[in-house]
Formats: sequence, structure tokens, C-alpha cells
Amino acid sequence: MQFDHLFIVGCPRSGTTALGNMFAQHPKVMMGIERYGHRAFPSDFSLSPELFEYERFIDFRTSDTFYDGPAFAPAAYSGMEQKFRNARWVGDKIPTLFRTLPKLFDSFPVEARVLFIFRNIFDVAASYKARKNNDSDNWSKGVPDAIADWTDAIRSFRTSHHQDKIIPIIYEDLFSDERQAVELFRQLGLEVDPAFANVIKPKFDS
Repeated sequence: MQFDHLFIVGCPRSGTTALGNMFAQHPKVMMGIERYGHRAFPSDFSLSPELFEYERFIDFRTSDTFYDGPAFAPAAYSGMEQKFRNARWVGDKIPTLFRTLPKLFDSFPVEARVLFIFRNIFDVAASYKARKNNDSDNWSKGVPDAIADWTDAIRSFRTSHHQDKIIPIIYEDLFSDERQAVELFRQLGLEVDPAFANVIKPKFDS
């Protein structure tokens, strides 16, 4: 199987999940949703191309992610072998991977591309606050944390030495104009036929 690696990053609450789900629907993209979240920690970074080979990608281990593997894997990845074999891009959505971009590009020196999404600080902070105030949500970060994370994301992007491998995305632009999404897919060599355009269009209308 011949494919390149694609990663989606950004400050939490900036639209990484929506972007990841959008790409996961494309027939030529196999996108994990924090499939290897544990392996992206700055203190214990261990992402490597081997993790994205099919047999390993569907082999959930406790060291990989905070998701419950047996419960999570069937819903997200089962029955995907044929799609995987036809994929142009295989990767993962890990928001805070922006903290380890140098290590990521060292581990994937040629073939990796990063979609780096940005959202305005007011909405990011409001989302942090809403989640912290939700007693049923296991989220402890408030507005000061949102500001710190958002600032770190901006700094990570601006100081990266791999700008040629990073595609910056503005949340408000992407989800208000479907032409932005079509162009984004085309930047990655992915065609958007009418059937697929109809799949992603409701995300812009909602």
C-alpha cells in the first residue's frame, strides 16, 4: 500500500474533530480520531510510520490512546480494510500534536502533511468555560487555560521550520464556505465529486 501521512492539529475546541470527521468521510482518506493520542505526548513521543500500517492501525493497545479500544475500534475502523488499501492519505487527528511538531517531522521526514486549524480566541475560551461548567463533562480547563493553549498553538505554527508541510486553516472560513473545503481537498490531491460534496455540504449549512 502506497500512501502519505496526514495529521490534523490545533488548539483544543478549534474544530479539529469536525475537520477530522470531514476528511474521514473521503474515500481516499483513512483518518484516526486521536487513534494514537498517548503517543503524541511531549514527554513520551513515539509516533512513527509503522503505526499507520493497516495491521497495526487496527490493533488497539492501551499504550496508544485514552479511548477504550475494544469499544471504540468497531465503530470507527472496522470494515475499513478496502478503504485503507485504496487510501491516498492515512493519519490521525490529535489536537495537541502541535506541541511536538519538530518531533513529528523528524519521525516523518518526507511524507507527512499537517492541517493546522485556528479558531478565534473568544469562541475557544467560551467552549473551554462551557465544558468546565458542565458537571457531566470530565473537563477541568477554564478560560486562562484556553488563552494559554491558543497562544501556544499560534507560537508553534509561527516558529515551525516546516511551513511547506503545514496547511493553515481558519475555522470560520472553512465552515462558512464549502469552496474552502473543496480547495483544501484539492491541495492534497483529492477529488471532490458531486456525491462527496453532498456528504460534506450539510456541515456548512448547520
